[in-house]
Amino acid sequence: MSYRGPTALGIYALTLDDSDLRHQVLQEAEKLLAGDCLDHNYLDFYEDAMQVCLQSGIWDEVDRYAQALEEYTAAEPIPRCKLFIDRGHVLADHGRGNRNPEVIQELKRVYEEFSRAELKFALPEIEAALLLE
Repeated sequence: MSYRGPTALGIYALTLDDSDLRHQVLQEAEKLLAGDCLDHNYLDFYEDAMQVCLQSGIWDEVDRYAQALEEYTAAEPIPRCKLFIDRGHVLADHGRGNRNPEVIQELKRVYEEFSRAELKFALPEIEAALLLE
């Protein structure tokens, strides 16, 4: 489980329709991360956990997972992680109803960065938010 457990659990949580089970799976992964896990688990899991919470509209949890990823990578920032952190925060802000110009501009910036990096799987939520404007 320390090799790929949290990564597998994050992917599993993305497939679940039951919100209680999703929550349990995410908690189980976090318990594993609190132990001795390889680095890729943190990077993969936090991205997937943010996505699970975005799909569920649990904005505070999106922010919490974005913050956890930011803290984990603080010593050695990774551009891809920074992009997912920014995506999580801005989509959580937007999901809470924040439609100020700074949020809209950040949505556009994040959209452009993901497009440039050809990470198209991360675009639908940003596109949906921008369509509301």
